[in-house]
Amino acid sequence: MTATRRRLGGWGFEGEIYPPSRQLLEWLTARIGQAEHPAPPEAAPPPDLAAADLGDVGADVSADPVDRLAHARGQGLVDVLRIRGGLVPALPDGVCRPSDREEVATVLARCSGRDIRVIPWAAAPR
Repeated sequence: MTATRRRLGGWGFEGEIYPPSRQLLEWLTARIGQAEHPAPPEAAPPPDLAAADLGDVGADVSADPVDRLAHARGQGLVDVLRIRGGLVPALPDGVCRPSDREEVATVLARCSGRDIRVIPWAAAPR
């Protein structure tokens, strides 16, 4: 199964677009005027930050800069604006995608034993 990438600089996944309705745009324009984008519509390039070698943690680890950037922040408005503006001061050293519960347990145990911080992030399979 190929992982669907989160869209950088926006909500959802790559290839998914959720444009506002005409009614919503008219309502907003009537109340706050014509909109101008405060930030570029897409993500800035990932910062040039080298990843530490995590070694064998029990599952494959991606050190791809775009993969690391996609998991550096959440998808709240502040996070999206930071990614669009290139204001991401740190990236995770890797993104690991365990394939089952046993791999999750192995990754967590190995990382715990080596003082590697882990931030779980999961979604339903697509």
